[in-house]
Amino acid sequence: MTVKPSPALLAALLLVGCSTEYFTTWEPRCTTADERERLAKFVIDCSAAANPKSDEEGEDLVAECLRSGITVICPYRTVHWKRDHHADYPKERKP
Repeated sequence: MTVKPSPALLAALLLVGCSTEYFTTWEPRCTTADERERLAKFVIDCSAAANPKSDEEGEDLVAECLRSGITVICPYRTVHWKRDHHADYPKERKP
């Protein structure tokens, strides 16, 4: 038995499957001057508080402090990305 899909179903799948100009992610973003200032202070304080006898490389330490600071300080926000992977943020996506 062969099942033949309806033209309406095919049209709906085509419309749903077509990519739009944007896609959306939910991620931490520091966008205000206050948030960026707090993030910079966090990274400096975190780096200064690190164990100086550790064999951890300095650039690795700063990168980890930055990742931790973003997680702790920056609020999660909706980010609209263009299909060419450039963030269209903080502008809202226009319908």
